[in-house]
Amino acid sequence: MCAYKMSPKRMKNALVAAAALVPWCPTACVVAFAPHANTAVPLTASAARSQPRSSRPSCRLGGFSVGRPQLRMSEGGSADDDAPPPQNVDVPENGSDTLFASMGDAASEAQKLKEAARRALLEADRMEAELALEKIAKLEKSLSTLGASVPLGGRAGKGIDRAAIRGQIEALAKKIDPAMAIPWASSSTSGAGGGSADARFSVGSSPSSSLSAGTKQPLPPSEIDDAVALFEDLPLVMRLTLAEAVDMDFDDNPRRIIENLYERMDTLNVDEISKAYSEGSRKPSQTDVKDVLIDFQDAITMESGIDSQIPRQVRKEGKGPGAADVKAFYETVCGKDTYQPSEAPLNTGEVWVIRGKNTKKDAISLIEALEKGLEEKLPGWSDKHQFCYVMDPSLQEGNEDVFGDPVILVANRDMGPSTNVALLGLSTAASLFGSLLFGLSAYGSNPVILERLKVANEAADYDLAWFNELLLPFLGAMSAIQICHELGQRAVVWRDGFKVSSPTILPSLGLPYLSFLTRIKTSPKDLNSLFDYGFAGPVSGLAASFAFLLTGLQITSTMGVEAATYLPSIPVAFVKISTLGGTLVDQYLGGGTGMLLEQTGGTGIPLHPLAVAGFAGLMINSLDLLPIGASDGARVMQAVLGRLGQTVVGGTAYIFILVSLLFVDDQRDIFFSYMIVNTLVQRDLEIPCVNEIDKVELPRAIAALVVFFVAALVLVPMS
Repeated sequence: MCAYKMSPKRMKNALVAAAALVPWCPTACVVAFAPHANTAVPLTASAARSQPRSSRPSCRLGGFSVGRPQLRMSEGGSADDDAPPPQNVDVPENGSDTLFASMGDAASEAQKLKEAARRALLEADRMEAELALEKIAKLEKSLSTLGASVPLGGRAGKGIDRAAIRGQIEALAKKIDPAMAIPWASSSTSGAGGGSADARFSVGSSPSSSLSAGTKQPLPPSEIDDAVALFEDLPLVMRLTLAEAVDMDFDDNPRRIIENLYERMDTLNVDEISKAYSEGSRKPSQTDVKDVLIDFQDAITMESGIDSQIPRQVRKEGKGPGAADVKAFYETVCGKDTYQPSEAPLNTGEVWVIRGKNTKKDAISLIEALEKGLEEKLPGWSDKHQFCYVMDPSLQEGNEDVFGDPVILVANRDMGPSTNVALLGLSTAASLFGSLLFGLSAYGSNPVILERLKVANEAADYDLAWFNELLLPFLGAMSAIQICHELGQRAVVWRDGFKVSSPTILPSLGLPYLSFLTRIKTSPKDLNSLFDYGFAGPVSGLAASFAFLLTGLQITSTMGVEAATYLPSIPVAFVKISTLGGTLVDQYLGGGTGMLLEQTGGTGIPLHPLAVAGFAGLMINSLDLLPIGASDGARVMQAVLGRLGQTVVGGTAYIFILVSLLFVDDQRDIFFSYMIVNTLVQRDLEIPCVNEIDKVELPRAIAALVVFFVAALVLVPMS
């Protein structure tokens, strides 16, 4: 049983759930009793403190009433003797005088204590009354200065009354619960304007109401602040009810809730809101409490699963769908003919989860039906939001699968990451510079070229056209390899119609660069599409790399001695970092005897620039096939094994590389830089596909095994 670390956001949700369960509890709110009524009305603690001590309500806990003890005193200052007389007490025959004397002393002491308590209570009431009067005086002075009845805009006869929105919220709250004691007495909203808040700001009443007088004018910040202060002082259940009435959550921005209430006040159904408030205020049964606790635990588990299975770029803060949009999808598109929900949508932050059952024959039919429903019933919805049919991220055991049944995720359509353009540009520039340095070092290892460069430098001859002609074939071949990689992926993007970001080159130690990073911004249609995108790039790059390597080796093996004088040279140690690459070099240039690679690690092997580029390209594309994070290899593995399977395989590969860094010296700089860069920029899984229920086809799975085997031969060093 692992300990679950609750985030601040989850702790806040836990407190809200606890407060909503027991609104009558003093830890959530004080329960005030309406005069001559048997029903309890929640009242905030701040409002209760403003009442005189003598009139403060008691609080019901279970079947008991807890309140201020009342000492009823007679006019003479003695305690009332309405209580029944005490029963007979057996007193010993001897010592009765002593007993009565002790009782007299005790009575006298009790009388003194009662007198002290009475004086303390009177003093406390006096001080509290003075404090209340002082607060009222300050409030009246503030309201007088503000001028609650001055029209907005400062011109008589125009705009909305200064207290309009505050009065509307007050009126709505009173209609929902007439017995509620609102700290902002409606007298502050009455005056020259005429009448109380209920009279001036009726809810859902006649067309002459101020709430249905046409298009509402914008509210100034001071007016909104006024209403927000009232809203935040309402009881918790009332705030929950008002927020849900405008399709918002209680913990949403209060200003937005007030603005929505103001705009929709004339269309609100007060009877339905009152019913919802009554249901939310009633004391829940043990079954209700148990159900809520189960739902809360389920929400915590689901949110944890979303955090681990869904990448951060899908969960960007403030970018998730609103409750109204999810409700429209849930009620309008989902149903018994498409996807029958089994419970209300679950909000996990920026992603919503809808559990239910697919009533179509398969996942493809369901997705087609949902897309058609969105197009016909909610046009424009798909431009902003995206639904995905995936396995339950919480991994709770389901009816169809031990790791959970399929669910629908609703998220923002644009799942592209938040990027720093300057940082990406810096990464690309560093990678290009690293590629240039790699080429220079390869030619610098040739003593003939190095000597000629020294002579030119001493003679101040800066015409290096001859050297550029040597370097260009290497740079051109590296560019061609990467272009093949990108074109392979772009072909899949053009075919399937999803969006990807512009490529960013990632730097590396020991290689020209690490990889080209591209992020998928909108969901691919299914796992086959994700597989093809992750597979096409590395395979195209590997094919081009093999072609350049074999061509370069063939040219090197048939080149004359004089022509080979200006070939770049790479050390034996670098050739031996790849079993497949080193074997090909030895086969072409050493006759397959192994003698070429038995030389010391620093010995240079002259190779044609095409062969050098092909060898480096093999390493780069094979590293891209490692199933870690959101690399192309991880995309392929995720498509084949699912999110859970990729998590396990990726973790295993990560540990294997870390261990190899301790025992392999020749590849340490390459794999070390790979781990650092991968951890920083692509450690998450890939974004969800629209359909993640239908698995990839068998030929694709076989192709994945073949390409992973080739990548392993490239990356495993020669013994």
